[in-house]
Amino acid sequence: MLIRRLIIRLITALQFLTRIPIRANVRFTSRRLGKSMVFYPMIGSLIGGILVGLNTVFGVVWSNLVVKALILVILIMITGGLHLDGYIDTIDGIFSGRSKQRMLDIMRDSRVGAHGVTGLISLLLLKFAFLTEITTQIELEALVLMPTLSRWAIVYAAAFYPYAREEEEGLGAAGAKFVETKELSIASLWTAILAGLLLGVYGLVAFVLVWIMTVIIIRVITKRIDGLTGDSYGAINELIEVFSLLVLTLLH
Repeated sequence: MLIRRLIIRLITALQFLTRIPIRANVRFTSRRLGKSMVFYPMIGSLIGGILVGLNTVFGVVWSNLVVKALILVILIMITGGLHLDGYIDTIDGIFSGRSKQRMLDIMRDSRVGAHGVTGLISLLLLKFAFLTEITTQIELEALVLMPTLSRWAIVYAAAFYPYAREEEEGLGAAGAKFVETKELSIASLWTAILAGLLLGVYGLVAFVLVWIMTVIIIRVITKRIDGLTGDSYGAINELIEVFSLLVLTLLH
């Protein structure tokens, strides 16, 4: 029974976070969605493994600049732009200068504003720049750790910070309600062990720095909307991906 429950949660996380075709009819309940977050860093590692394979294959044919541009595009394709969408909505909302409720309304609006477009361009430029700056010595390790650390940050955010909206619906509500210390502990253990195995002390230092930056990003958001939403999780993921690459370039 326990194994079946874990498999269902793993499939739920995989189906929600990626566009990898999985033939499994899993019903997305709020509890199942929240509990599946324990596997987010593992799904991030899977995504990173795919990027490593493609990076190696593409490197045989194209230059580093072309390869990293393709890696960035494929990363978006694998996730279906899920986190980018949340990032854009969050940037539009928190930089609107409006009241809390109006910010939340803007974040829910499907239209993209000027702040969102500017934020998206800036994010993609930075991500591409840091991808090209990663040295060949840690290139493959960085491609695995980047999506792993960023998805761990989502689990951390869900475990400790409240949901911002009054109505309880969506990923933000499920995370805030059902992610507990157990889920965070397992996710953290996976992330720390992987970081240590791949880059030793450098990997563990990167993990600590990512935790600090995650707290800073969360405080910036919660100061404006008194909590987090599913869109906020997407923004945290995208910003931590960029920050992870920045840290790895500096540490190495």
